[in-house]
Amino acid sequence: SVLMTYYGFSYFAGKYCYPGNEKGSNAEEGVHCFDSIEGLRRHLCAYGLPHDVVLDQETKGKLNRWIRYAIVRNLEDGVTINPKPINQKEAWRLLQRCGLKWKGGYRYNRPRTKAWRH
Repeated sequence: SVLMTYYGFSYFAGKYCYPGNEKGSNAEEGVHCFDSIEGLRRHLCAYGLPHDVVLDQETKGKLNRWIRYAIVRNLEDGVTINPKPINQKEAWRLLQRCGLKWKGGYRYNRPRTKAWRH
């Protein structure tokens, strides 16, 4: 794993640990060591990685998605969302699929609601 190879994280005695917090150390559960990989991911999402290392763009992107999506429900690990920028026409099509209707100017109607301003 990238966390082990480049950042020095470890898996010891059933716990995922920050570098230097394994093998009987006084590591605090939920801060330095975690019972599950999901717990570690949530912590990294909230507090970030301990230090920056040089990674290629693809690896860094995958790692960032893997960490960030720990708090997103019903989303597969590391899936790419909107991998390419979309233009205004494509964005409008997506909004229409969500039920938005243009009423002129900057006025739109959401499904089953009164007109609202953007």
